[in-house]
Amino acid sequence: MNVMSSLNRRRGKDYERWLARHLGGKRIGILGREDVEFPLISAECKERGKIPLFIHNCINQARANSDGKIAVVFLHELNKEHDDDVVIMRLVDWRKMYRKFKE
Repeated sequence: MNVMSSLNRRRGKDYERWLARHLGGKRIGILGREDVEFPLISAECKERGKIPLFIHNCINQARANSDGKIAVVFLHELNKEHDDDVVIMRLVDWRKMYRKFKE
């Protein structure tokens, strides 16, 4: 087994555990299933050395224009269905929104 891939898998599992513990989910993490289960969402967890600068720039622009509201970025890929658009937000904002939704 490649040492690097086993290290990456361990880091991925550690992140799944951290997310489940801090957000009140249950780590499933079995190949072919969701990584972390919540009552309302199915979470797939990814950890990377760096998040692309484009994404950082998008969320920073959304935050700068948010006027105290939750900053969200919607990404649409040209010539694709809008139902496949991707939604990005900071964890701190997601946590606030999710808590309010559960109330």
